[in-house]
Amino acid sequence: MRLLELCAGASTAAYALHLLIGKDKVSLAGAYDLDIECAKVARAVHGQLAPGHKFGSYEGDVMRTAIESFPYADLLVAGPPCPPFSKLGQRKTFEDSRAAPFWRIIDIIHHQASIGQLKGFLLENVEGIAQKVKGASKTPLQVIKAELLDGLPEGWAVSHELFNTKSFGLPQSRPRVYIVGHDAKAGSIHPVSKFHRTVPLDSLLDITDRSSRFNTSVQRQNIADWKKAYRAAMIDSKYAGQFAIVDRSRTPSGRTTWGGTVHPNICECLTAAGPALHVFSLGCGDVDRLPLDRPLRDWERGILQGFSRGITRSLDGNPAAVRIWGNAMSVPVVGSALGSLLISMIKLKSLGRTLGQPHTNFAASSAEQADADRTSKGSPGSIRSLTSSDINDEVRVYGSPLRLDGDLMTIPWDSMARA
Repeated sequence: MRLLELCAGASTAAYALHLLIGKDKVSLAGAYDLDIECAKVARAVHGQLAPGHKFGSYEGDVMRTAIESFPYADLLVAGPPCPPFSKLGQRKTFEDSRAAPFWRIIDIIHHQASIGQLKGFLLENVEGIAQKVKGASKTPLQVIKAELLDGLPEGWAVSHELFNTKSFGLPQSRPRVYIVGHDAKAGSIHPVSKFHRTVPLDSLLDITDRSSRFNTSVQRQNIADWKKAYRAAMIDSKYAGQFAIVDRSRTPSGRTTWGGTVHPNICECLTAAGPALHVFSLGCGDVDRLPLDRPLRDWERGILQGFSRGITRSLDGNPAAVRIWGNAMSVPVVGSALGSLLISMIKLKSLGRTLGQPHTNFAASSAEQADADRTSKGSPGSIRSLTSSDINDEVRVYGSPLRLDGDLMTIPWDSMARA
């Protein structure tokens, strides 16, 4: 299956698909992102960089490439810039120049769907995209969905869901809107099942790492204020083995996602700017001598997005780590959404030709590759079609298995987190 990632970030879609159906069944048509440091993560995800990887302010800019020049793909996944829609910003929406990539991505979807290549897409953005701004008659999401449908071929469907990472096995509160489009001839997309369990923080954090670091006097006071807010949970033994993750740059009453509300064993939403997080133990019967009392490590941010330690190691010591992990999409959420989408794509028999053994000629132009696909004379058995059984044979899930098409679908999110 050929995958195209636009505003690719940490290559979440590719990584999730590798876990979901196997690396051998995924071929990267292309990956584009302005952040040159994302190339380090892509190398870790794919094993090596290919000509299809385009990173940096010139090559990775989707606005600089002609619409018809993007490599063709069966599945397109994109995470367009969120500042135009974020409630933490000015919310200029489409008047913000950073919204331009969203329109370009829509044009690319229209083009690839119109020639019969694209079979499905997934777009991710902040929940503010589903909220009206002052003076607007429609939400940005309503405008985007209408624009998508207007240019898609007959028979396509576009829907959206608001998912929170904390409902998909990871202890991070991260609400995001996911826009899904697919050729609906095979019917509607199967509902995405949420997980019944969450991976506990003590299996994601390095609880043997107890080294601290210098904090400013303001940060030390803020941490002390947070500990006062969590005092009851720090003393109560029923919280033993749990942790608090707090923003040391602000007091509990400061402007944060949650304000001063106490939320044991869960992390607030990671962002490109931080926040500057500190983690400390709860349920110890003490407020001074704590087993864990230190800043959250940069690589742990990647773990909280669902990436393995092997992947997060690619940014160890890199100042860009906070930005990249904060911008990333959460692996189990994207994987679960793509799993539901794949079932519908599998039912669409026309996809059988392109699912299976991956294409390897990244250097070929999109037109040349499409021609090669159309004129391939291999025997019918030379490319094994992906079926639901290919997905169902994966490693067991830590949390809740997804039930798709009446079958048990399992995703190795926990083994991934421990890798």
